[in-house]
Amino acid sequence: MLDDHETIQWLRDRAEISDVLFAFARALDSKDWQGYADLFAEDGHLLLPWGDKIPKGQVAAGASGGLGRYEHTHHLSANHQIEISGDTAVTHSYVQALHVPAENPRSDHWLVLGWYDNKLRRENDAWKFTELALTSVWENREVAGPPR
Repeated sequence: MLDDHETIQWLRDRAEISDVLFAFARALDSKDWQGYADLFAEDGHLLLPWGDKIPKGQVAAGASGGLGRYEHTHHLSANHQIEISGDTAVTHSYVQALHVPAENPRSDHWLVLGWYDNKLRRENDAWKFTELALTSVWENREVAGPPR
């Protein structure tokens, strides 16, 4: 059983980690590519379901190239499950991501439903992704397709 100090730290860590999960969705949707990359540890990387493993140094350019072609995106991050062990954590969270181009926004879109399984590490009092891994369980690729 946790004492009061440990309980407060656990609650604080969970809130901070959840904020990181929300921040990466917000960074993508606001096209803040560098802000998105800044959420990664120096040795962190992004794993995408179509086989891409993108190191932190390429995350901003990869997000800009893949998602920048869409006029609007909407990433919903939900059902955060967070396990903390000292200065490391693993998370499992659901994602609904809608990508809408400028042309034909009512008919052309790319929708992804799935989850993220992530690893994080506390560095200088901030939680950073060491691995952010997307699993797609359903996609509507009929028109716009995945960002390549």
